[in-house]
Amino acid sequence: MLRSLVGSEMCIRDRYGSNLTAPHSSSSKPENLLVFDQSKYWVNASHPELKSPHLPSDGSAGLAGQAKAYVPQRCLATSKAPPGLKCRMHLYHHGCAGGWDSVFYNGATQHSGFNEWAEENDIIVIYPAMSSWGVTEQSLSGCWDGYGQTGSDYSLKSGAQISVIRQMVAELAAV
Repeated sequence: MLRSLVGSEMCIRDRYGSNLTAPHSSSSKPENLLVFDQSKYWVNASHPELKSPHLPSDGSAGLAGQAKAYVPQRCLATSKAPPGLKCRMHLYHHGCAGGWDSVFYNGATQHSGFNEWAEENDIIVIYPAMSSWGVTEQSLSGCWDGYGQTGSDYSLKSGAQISVIRQMVAELAAV
C-alpha cells in the first residue's frame, strides 16, 4: 500500500499542489468505486477520412462498454456536503494490458493509491477502460493509442479515443 501511495501522491501533488490532506491507509471506501456505462460516450468521431479502417464500427474507438469511477463520500449526490463544495476530477489513463476485465485494470482502480488521495481531497477519479480491438499487439492488449493506430488524428480533439474521453469529461464535469 505504501508504494502505491507514494506514486499516486507524486502525481496528485504535481497536478493539484502540495496543500492537500495526506490519506491514511483506510481513507478510501470500496463502495464508492462505482461502475458506469462508458458506452454512452462512444461517438462516431469526426473526420472519417483520418481514421484507421481497423477501428471498431460501433464508435467505441476500442474503449470498453463499462468503466469505473471513484467518487469520494462528500462528492456523492446523496452526501450532506458543505454548501459550495466543488469536487475536482482526475482522469486516470492506465497503461497497456488495461482492459476492462484485466488484473491490471482492477488493480489500478483499487490499489493504486488514487482513491485514498481522492477521498481525503474531494477528487473524483475517472478510470476509463479499454477493450481488445484492432490488429496491432498494442490494440489487442487494450492499450491507448500512442502512435496512430486509430488514425492520423489520434492525438487531436477529433481523434477517435480523445473524442470519447472529451465527451465523458464534459458530461461528468457538468454534474
